[in-house]
Amino acid sequence: MSRQAKIIVFGLILAYSIYSHQNDSSIIDWASETREANVKESEEIKGRLKKQKKQNQIDNQTSSSDTKFNLNEDDYLAVPQTGSSPYDSYFGKGVYNETDNYIEVKAPTNTHVVFILINSNTNRRIRNEFIRKGETFKMTKIPYGKYDYMYFTGRNWSNNLTINNGKVKGAFKDYPSFNRNKYQTDQMEFERGYYGGYEIKLIQSVGGNLETQSTSENNFFN
Repeated sequence: MSRQAKIIVFGLILAYSIYSHQNDSSIIDWASETREANVKESEEIKGRLKKQKKQNQIDNQTSSSDTKFNLNEDDYLAVPQTGSSPYDSYFGKGVYNETDNYIEVKAPTNTHVVFILINSNTNRRIRNEFIRKGETFKMTKIPYGKYDYMYFTGRNWSNNLTINNGKVKGAFKDYPSFNRNKYQTDQMEFERGYYGGYEIKLIQSVGGNLETQSTSENNFFN
């Protein structure tokens, strides 16, 4: 559950508890004023009050459970943090070098991204970075060389879902899509003696300077 969802659920429970408490106080005050006139009635009120408090607790638990169930999974499941590497166990740890080279990637506003950076000469996946929807991540200390890239987008991440014929754990349950840079001219190159970086926005843009194409799950994890 995201922090926003927690606040919403906690806020609902808190507001309901305050409302119930105010009602209970009014009943207790009224009972106190009439105790001398009718002790029996006061005891009945206390009994109803006790029963109502117990019912309130049950209602609150049910309300919390229903709210959690109805929320979109992205709001309460453990979506990886931007900058985490969910496929290190498959591709290996990221490769870094003491350079000023960087690539900044902006995710679409409606889907998360797993961005893969590939050494064009060795075909080795040297980085796999999770980027939450609408967020931007800057990969730094990229070794000199030429690079292709692929990215896996989707919604509702599950750490338990397996893909690539069961070899890889962790994937999107909804709207999964695999893409890569389309042309060799779209490769990114970092030459010795130079420093700087690239900015990639994974959104539809008129006049964008990079083109992508669909690829297969098998090619993504090859």
